[in-house]
Amino acid sequence: MVTIFQVNPDGFIGAVTFLYRKNELQTYYVGIGWQQGGIPEIRSTLENSIAEIKLTEKGYFIYSYEILIPHSSLCQYWRTSPISDKCRELIQKYITGLSYVNCNMPVTNWDSSNVEDILMHCMFEEIYRICTGVIFRTKNRTVPW
Repeated sequence: MVTIFQVNPDGFIGAVTFLYRKNELQTYYVGIGWQQGGIPEIRSTLENSIAEIKLTEKGYFIYSYEILIPHSSLCQYWRTSPISDKCRELIQKYITGLSYVNCNMPVTNWDSSNVEDILMHCMFEEIYRICTGVIFRTKNRTVPW
C-alpha cells in the first residue's frame, strides 16, 4: 500500500492510496477542503480499479482507471524523478498553460517531420493566450495584432 498526497494551490488536499486487494490493484481517493474558519472537511471519496500502471524510464508514474472518472484524463501521472533546471525552464517557457486535453504537443514525440501530429484546431487560442497574456478574441473574423 502506498499513499500519495497532493496539495493544490487553493489549499485542497488529495490523498490517493494504491492498494492490492480482491486480486486487483485499486486506488482509494480522499479529497479534503476547508470550511469557513479553517476547519477541514472531506469533500470527495472515490474507489476505482486500475486498468494499467507503469513507471517509465524518464521518471513518470502513469496509471489509468478501469472506469473513467467524470471530468478526468484518460491517464493520471506523477513525476517520480527530478528534472534538470534546463528542462524545467523549457517546460515553463513552452508547455506550461497548454491543455493536455486540447493539445497533443505535450504528450507526443514530434519534430519537423511529423509536426502535423500535434496540430489541432484549438491550439492557436491557447498559444496566443500564453504569448500575449490575453484571451483570444477575433475582430470581424481576423486575428488581432
